[in-house]
Amino acid sequence: MCDSLKAYGMKNIDVSLLLPGKDGAWWDWWMGAAIAIAAIVAAMAAASAIAVWFFTNGSLNVHKREAAASEQDFVAYKLKIQGKVADAAKAGLEAGRTASDALIKIAEANERAASYEKEAAIARMETEKIKLGVSSRVFSDRQIEIIVKNLKKENYAINIVVRGEDEPSTYASKLISALNAARLLRGNYYTLAPADNWTGINIYVGYETDPDKFNSNPVVKAFRLAGINVGSITGGARSGLVTSPNMERPGEVTVYIGFKPTPDFSPN
Repeated sequence: MCDSLKAYGMKNIDVSLLLPGKDGAWWDWWMGAAIAIAAIVAAMAAASAIAVWFFTNGSLNVHKREAAASEQDFVAYKLKIQGKVADAAKAGLEAGRTASDALIKIAEANERAASYEKEAAIARMETEKIKLGVSSRVFSDRQIEIIVKNLKKENYAINIVVRGEDEPSTYASKLISALNAARLLRGNYYTLAPADNWTGINIYVGYETDPDKFNSNPVVKAFRLAGINVGSITGGARSGLVTSPNMERPGEVTVYIGFKPTPDFSPN
């Protein structure tokens, strides 16, 4: 300390001169007081330093813990959001699966409905077939008019052979009466003998097998103009059918009226 005072030029200064009349006891008391004050100041400085360290350390650690807690809260919040997103995605998948199942059920229902409709259509078709099978054929007045008109124009008389059962006989009676009245009927015959070509109406035009000549025959054309499907019978196919001497004359045409055709029948 002396060196310090010397450095400031204060080593040889007599400070007692500044306060004259003060004895040594007085100066001793204030010296002790100054030392005590210095000690207190030093202690306070040390305490201040300790306080600074203590509170600084506490502040730093508390902030660290708060930051860590905030980070944990953020992580927890993030996980919570991710969980909600996952739940939403799962719910979406479930909804999609439910919608897909609904579409499959709708498709199955449509398929069943189509199947039922098909079965109903088949049933209606079968009913129509039964109706067709039960009801009798009838020559309309217009059909009779066309046949008679065209045969008269060609001056072409014909033979008619009818299957003897009720339906074919009833069907042919109107045509036979009209042809007979118009003098276009050479002969008509009924038979119950079994034979081929006894479905629908088939026409024999002799032993001619040329389709073009058959199609151009006036009798064939007259029936077809009336909207009636007819098939052909050639000489060799007439085995077992009713014939008579006048049917064998050149140019003779015989119309064979057989059973009522089924709905899927088509003449030969």
